[in-house]
Amino acid sequence: MRPLLEVIGISKQFGGLAALKKVSFQVAERSIFGLIGPNGAGKTTLFNVVAGAMRPTGGEVRLNGKNLTGKRSFRMVKEGVSRTHQIVAPFRSMTVLENVLVGVHFGRAPPTSRRCFCATKSAAGSPIPRPPRSSACCGKSGKRAPR
Repeated sequence: MRPLLEVIGISKQFGGLAALKKVSFQVAERSIFGLIGPNGAGKTTLFNVVAGAMRPTGGEVRLNGKNLTGKRSFRMVKEGVSRTHQIVAPFRSMTVLENVLVGVHFGRAPPTSRRCFCATKSAAGSPIPRPPRSSACCGKSGKRAPR
């Protein structure tokens, strides 16, 4: 079985500083993969390279066997790869599920299996799918994020 995501020998240089040196790993479909390390270890740089926010100075990023190395982030989103940024506080006016969906659905249309999601607009004006607040659609209402 072919891995869903392959990172092969990724390197990233900033002048004379090597932020990433030949990093390789594979992530199987439906698996959970953790990336840990101290501050300054290159975790964010690696995420940025995989998501297309930065070009690597060496190596390859493959998704389902397709080489996506160096593609810009808006093209990576079309391939199904995006990243979210750490937000320490949730959006208070949104449910817990809505907060998670902000990252899950960034740049993508809602899947047809979730047609009960109603469209709303983000602060930037782009649509964000969200579950209904009443039982009119799917029968469930979400919990509010803690204040």
